Amino acid sequence: MAYLFILQGMLIDGQKWACEACVRGHRVTTCKHHDRPLIRIQRKGRPFSTCPVCNCTPCSSPEEHAKIRREADSKSSSKVTHDQRQMWQLRARDARKKKKKKNQD
Repeated sequence: MAYLFILQGMLIDGQKWACEACVRGHRVTTCKHHDRPLIRIQRKGRPFSTCPVCNCTPCSSPEEHAKIRREADSKSSSKVTHDQRQMWQLRARDARKKKKKKNQD
């Protein structure tokens, strides 16, 4: 395992790592405790959401891909939980609202 120490923290194989104490103390960028158990540090900000069908960010046709995904999910499992059904209904409602708003503009 190759270790690379730089001014902005500890990089191991291209990923940033820090010890638990430094993570709790918000000192991730200055952690040099290579003798302690390390935790991998995620990148800053909200993670990108990619479409599971076309793998693009943002998706070019989200409504069609959502429909494809729902059909695939219904074929793969005959039992759909109440939470999944509720989630799909909310997404469909939001898509209808967006489409209606777009047509009004």
